Amino acid sequence: MRVERLFEIVTILLSKGTVSAKYLAQHFDVSTRTIYRDVDVLSVSGIPVYMKKGYGGGISLMEGYQMDKAMLSDKDIESILLSVGALSATNYAGIDTVLDKLSVLFKSQAVTDWVEIDFTDWDTNKSKDTRIEDIRKAILNRLLLEIEYLNSYGQRRIRTIAPLKLVFKARSWYVYAYSLDKEALRMFKIRRIKRLQVLSSSFNREAYLNLNSDNELLSDKANSYSVALPTTMQSTLPKSNFTELILKFKPDALYLLYDWYEEKDIVPQEDGTYVVKAMFPLDEWVFSHILSYGDKVEVVEPLFVRTEIKKRLKNIISIYK
Repeated sequence: MRVERLFEIVTILLSKGTVSAKYLAQHFDVSTRTIYRDVDVLSVSGIPVYMKKGYGGGISLMEGYQMDKAMLSDKDIESILLSVGALSATNYAGIDTVLDKLSVLFKSQAVTDWVEIDFTDWDTNKSKDTRIEDIRKAILNRLLLEIEYLNSYGQRRIRTIAPLKLVFKARSWYVYAYSLDKEALRMFKIRRIKRLQVLSSSFNREAYLNLNSDNELLSDKANSYSVALPTTMQSTLPKSNFTELILKFKPDALYLLYDWYEEKDIVPQEDGTYVVKAMFPLDEWVFSHILSYGDKVEVVEPLFVRTEIKKRLKNIISIYK
C-alpha cells in the first residue's frame, strides 16, 4: 500500500507542480507526519523531491524531472498503449505515429490489438468523415463552429456553437456545446450535423463549462417535446419530458431486446412473452422506436402512446390500399 502511495505522490507532483503536505494527507487520508516520512523515503530513493517552507511553499519535484519508464509495470504499459490505440476510432490525427513511438519507448511486446474499436456504421467510409476530428480541433483550439443541423423535427438550422466536449452515449456520438443562438448548453448528435465549418473566432471554454447546466443538458429531442408531437396529443401529455412505457414483446423478439434494455428490465411472462418497463423521452423518436419492432410489440401503457401508435398504423395501412 505504501509503495502505491509513493508512486501516486510522484504522479501528483508531476501533474500539479507544488502541493502542500496537508493536501496530500487529505488525499490519502493519512497524517501530515506520514507524508513527511514518505517524502524522506522518496528522497533517499533518488527522486528529486524537496520541501519549501513559508508562503508559496510546499512539496515539489526538481524542475525538468521526468519519471523513469521503469516505474511502469507491464500492465501499466499495456493500459497506456490500449488507451492510445482506442483513439484511432475517432480519426485522431497522427495517432498511429504516437502509438509507434510509445511502443518503441517502452520496447513492449504487449498484445495491444486484441480489440478494435470502431464507432462508424458498416456502410460509412470513415476516412471521408472528418466531423469528429474537426470538432476535436475546435475544442482544443477553443474555436467556434458553424453547423448545419437537422433537428428531431426534420428542420435544418444553421447554428453557431462553442464546442466543449465530445460525448459517446447510447451508441451515438454527440458534441456538448454552448449554442450562441439559443444562449444555452445543448447536446448535438453528430450524425445530424450535415455540414460544419471551424470559424476563426475563439471562445472562453472554462466560462461555458462553469454554467449551471442541470436543466439544460438535454438532447434537442428531449428539450421541447410538445412541439414535435401532434397538437391533438399535447393536452394528454404529462408535464415531465420522460414517461414510463410498458411494452409487451412476442417470444421471438427476445434477441432484439438486449440491444436496448437491461436484462433486469426484461420480465418473462407465463405465456412466453416478455414485458419491459422503461423510461423514454416524449418525442418523435419514441414512436419510431416502437414501430421499428413491427408486430412483435404491443404498447400496454400509457394510453396516449398506445392511441398514437394505433393512429399511425392506420395511416400506414391507408398508404397501401
